[in-house]
Amino acid sequence: MFNKAFVNDYFPALFLAIKKKILSSSEASLRNFRKERVDTLIQYLFNIMMTRIMPYQVRENEKNMLSLDIGCYFLTLNFLEKRIDGAKLISEVCKSTTLMTFQASIEVKQN
Repeated sequence: MFNKAFVNDYFPALFLAIKKKILSSSEASLRNFRKERVDTLIQYLFNIMMTRIMPYQVRENEKNMLSLDIGCYFLTLNFLEKRIDGAKLISEVCKSTTLMTFQASIEVKQN
């Protein structure tokens, strides 16, 4: 689909730009940004884009960390619906994550 050099150069930068945009958006701009859109965005980022540049365990860890970051940010917003969405995101990460996932990602980062 994309050239390996293009993927290695632009996908990490695109991922960081998307993460920064979401986490620095104002409450007004996130008011209509539903949890389903967040889920779709995260699935696309990690199941389509990052599969070519990250190993599975690192990718799953980054996916969970992004979900937690967005969930925590949503919890700080004034809209009740966003707070509920944030709690749902955090809850889904807790359900899908095991201790082994984080231990394996820590070992990969240390090496």
